[in-house]
Amino acid sequence: MIKRQLALGYILCICLGLLVGCSHVYEKQIREDYLALMRAQGEMEMILDDVIILNNYGTYNGAVVIRMLRGAYQVITTIEIDGVEFTFSDSNTALVWKDGQFFELSDAYDNDILTKDNLVAIAKRVNK
Repeated sequence: MIKRQLALGYILCICLGLLVGCSHVYEKQIREDYLALMRAQGEMEMILDDVIILNNYGTYNGAVVIRMLRGAYQVITTIEIDGVEFTFSDSNTALVWKDGQFFELSDAYDNDILTKDNLVAIAKRVNK
């Protein structure tokens, strides 16, 4: 029974991820790259089926802004980058994927992957 509920939840998450605009090609590559990152950090038990995209906030300058299923503290988390606030339902904040690499939002901004206009647009989607 629990396995069935987990499978249904997994399917629902995948469907929601697709509905918010993550193209199938990017989704597969993002998931593979995230798995490679986790393995490089020592997470050897994780498999591709464990890698789930929870939210897709859009593509900006060739970078995809997403929220992955990852461990999080159940506390509302607000981050501010150059005067733009992002509020998340837990400590699991958005990641930016570009060219196979992952960045925190602030790092993507600091490295000129995202512009301030991008941050404002992303914040509107995150803060709904």
